[in-house]
Amino acid sequence: MVARLFILALVPFAFLVSWVRRTYGDVDPRRVAAFITRHNLEPTDSNIALIERALARSRHFRATCSLIALTSTLAVLFSRAPDTFTIHFTTVFVAIMAGYLFGIVASENHWIRSPRASTRVASLELRSRAGYRNAGVRNGFWIGALLALLATLASAALSSPGNRVRVEATNGLLILAIVAAIAFMQHRIATRGRPALPAPLAKADNALRNCAVVGLDAAGASMLWMLAALSLQRASHHSSLQIRGLLTLSSIITAIAAVAFASKARKIALPKPLRSRSTRVPTSVS
Repeated sequence: MVARLFILALVPFAFLVSWVRRTYGDVDPRRVAAFITRHNLEPTDSNIALIERALARSRHFRATCSLIALTSTLAVLFSRAPDTFTIHFTTVFVAIMAGYLFGIVASENHWIRSPRASTRVASLELRSRAGYRNAGVRNGFWIGALLALLATLASAALSSPGNRVRVEATNGLLILAIVAAIAFMQHRIATRGRPALPAPLAKADNALRNCAVVGLDAAGASMLWMLAALSLQRASHHSSLQIRGLLTLSSIITAIAAVAFASKARKIALPKPLRSRSTRVPTSVS
């Protein structure tokens, strides 16, 4: 019995140790090579160093903020109703993605430094968030926002007046807050000042900004689609039998889309290593 309990305790501990090593350890050089290849960057010493730092910082902040958001959410829910406390997938998902969004902003809250040997001169290049966004992910974000608002209105129309004011109004405000916050954060990342840099390093910085902006769109879309799924689920509970099945099916489909956008956000943040295990970061040309 004792041996069985020890094994049961050892498995999650081993998983935790493995997760900590992957999250806070050194960035796999194959991921750096994948990033350079995907964005067609020059493998200079400055670029490689910048990308390694950026990928490590991104991974650290996003994982840490997601973990803090999840534990805080569960602690608050448990303190409010310890006797009836249950863990729902949607609650965990929204908490993790909220922390993930904050982690993106925290990891990007820095100024890129010009090489020490150069004179520090401000770059006059004009940048906007529109130039860094991906059309497909951006459309998914706006469709998710519209769908979430429509689902919230449908749930409000079908629910009792008390629930309509308390739950759906809060949900609607949350949706608008997500849209406004992401727009502000994307603008800040895109227009963040930087000194005049050599062309290869400037291109690498633009690639990292692109990943951050698109990552915000993907993470925001995942939250909005999941909020739409929650509203559709609530609406199905108060609907007639004729449309209950349709609303339930729509809720499942939107939840799957939310998970897909979450997966997209993760792939953007940490490029998949090149398949060959012998792959190395390309040889520097400077």
